[in-house]
Amino acid sequence: MIIAAMSLWLALAAAQPDPAFVEAVKLHQAGKLTAAVEQYRKVLKATPGSLEARSNLGAALSALGRYQEAIAEYRLALKAAPAHPALRLNLALAYFKAQQLPEAMAEFTALRKQNPQDLKLGLLLANCHFLMGDYKAVIAVLEPLEKQHASDAALDYLLGTALIREGRVPEGQALADRILRRGDSPEAHLMMGTAYLLAARMVDSIREFERALALNPQLAMANSLIGQARLESGDREGAMKAYRAELEVDPNNYEANFQTGVMLKEDRLNKDATPFFQKAARLRPDSVAPPYQLAMMDLADGSFEKARLALERIIKQAPKFAQAHAGLATAYLRLGRTADAKRERDIAASLAAKEN
Repeated sequence: MIIAAMSLWLALAAAQPDPAFVEAVKLHQAGKLTAAVEQYRKVLKATPGSLEARSNLGAALSALGRYQEAIAEYRLALKAAPAHPALRLNLALAYFKAQQLPEAMAEFTALRKQNPQDLKLGLLLANCHFLMGDYKAVIAVLEPLEKQHASDAALDYLLGTALIREGRVPEGQALADRILRRGDSPEAHLMMGTAYLLAARMVDSIREFERALALNPQLAMANSLIGQARLESGDREGAMKAYRAELEVDPNNYEANFQTGVMLKEDRLNKDATPFFQKAARLRPDSVAPPYQLAMMDLADGSFEKARLALERIIKQAPKFAQAHAGLATAYLRLGRTADAKRERDIAASLAAKEN
């Protein structure tokens, strides 16, 4: 879609020649992205209202991996053309690549209102939910599209995995079988491994994940799932190795970041664990688990006020999180707030009793 738009703008430039803009587009299309960025900026300095130059600048920045700069340019362009669907799609994709998933989901959702049957938009939105671990939402997005797009492998994989994760294993396995009928597929083995993992058949799950990796060594999620299976089998060393391997393939895997942080924290390597929890918190801003781990490390390091503030925020977000109340009680006690500490201990005990 970006290339098509650029071709249109080049045609417009030919009709009303702007040599600086034409040169920028030629550099862009030739893959000379850094030079194109500089040339687009020169065009915008002379003509700040050029929607075409600003949008193309965003595309060039995104291609260079400079997503925050691209987002800023797309947002400026959308102020001038708020109903421009290609601009909004490019903004959504930049958010997605920057792992700002809530922002990406908001944009994809807005675009889908205009075209709810668009498979590409459905897959992009479902993928955001998938990465956030919201498998019910994946199903809600993709199930209405499944009959119309029964030959799409990406839909089969995302929907099938989400169904398995939600306990609808026979339906998920049917989609895995459909993928396998097209030929041996790493995605199908990943789905079957997930089904075995959820059934606590760890040996079988690891076998399927390893088959998936044999077909595609760069397959995202496979090493992370092996890590989960090994961790649940008591093979902590094997789990750490698998999570580290996942981060080589996909540095933005939530589970690999979080579990690596947990194991480093258990080894009292808090300084090493911190960046992994911070990354996990950015990847899933709605999850209280990473900030809780960071708060508990602050508590262990004697940063009682910092821990207090973090734990109060966590409890506001998740008022029934018993461990957070217990941690906050400790923070209050260390700060000399004994009455508050007692209150939090009582809340923690009450919540823990309800869980048992």
